[in-house]
Amino acid sequence: RVAAEPPAAPVAPAPFDPLGWAVWLLVGPHVRAVLAVALLGGCWLWAHQNGVLPWSEAGVPTEPLVIDGVPAEWTAWLDGWNSGAAGLLMLASLIYRGFTPALLVLLGTAVTVGGHHGGIRTVEPFRDAHVALMLGSVLTLVGFRTARHVPEE
Repeated sequence: RVAAEPPAAPVAPAPFDPLGWAVWLLVGPHVRAVLAVALLGGCWLWAHQNGVLPWSEAGVPTEPLVIDGVPAEWTAWLDGWNSGAAGLLMLASLIYRGFTPALLVLLGTAVTVGGHHGGIRTVEPFRDAHVALMLGSVLTLVGFRTARHVPEE
């Protein structure tokens, strides 16, 4: 016969961490999920507006997204596929947890989407948007590497 295990000692809950809660509020999965949906939706709208989807008429030069009633400054950064790639990376970040990875993913997303507007230069043979995509992806992947995997329940 196997001896019965003694009952486990009760585990005390962790004390409330106001700084941790504030950081979670700013970069937690709820923020990243909303941003991922917004980036993917914005990319789809841009692609539809510019006719670069498979069922659209092609051959038109692309322009930044324009939405009636929305100031152009709010949508000018949606001018290519980078927002879609950033949205997919942001969506993938929901698999991981931790504040450091979340911050790196958000930074990588900002570089991917807006880097070519903020001074990233062309490095031949790549255009500035491609360089921004590569740099932002590296930051995001470093964030993934520093993350802890969410265990299955």
